[in-house]
Amino acid sequence: MDNLKFGDIIRGYVIHRKLAQGNYGIIYEVVKNNIRYAMKVFTHIDENEGVSRDAIIESSILTRNEHPNVIKAKEIFLEETIPFSNVVIVMEIGRAHV
Repeated sequence: MDNLKFGDIIRGYVIHRKLAQGNYGIIYEVVKNNIRYAMKVFTHIDENEGVSRDAIIESSILTRNEHPNVIKAKEIFLEETIPFSNVVIVMEIGRAHV
């Protein structure tokens, strides 16, 4: 699987570094308009079923979230230019990564 690299641009978000990787995705620190965000790129996509159920559930929770202690989603989109995925969630970046 290919990772995104420093300087790659996805919808105006510039990749700065990889923050974490798990079973379902990779989280990158990105910058757009001088504001830092976390971008989760789902890598667990079933070609036969399309968008993963986990991506849909996580997206739904993050967009409906109103709790001040839970990170909020800024943008959720499908991105076909990423060779190993197509579901992307851009969210606030946690304080541990600031």
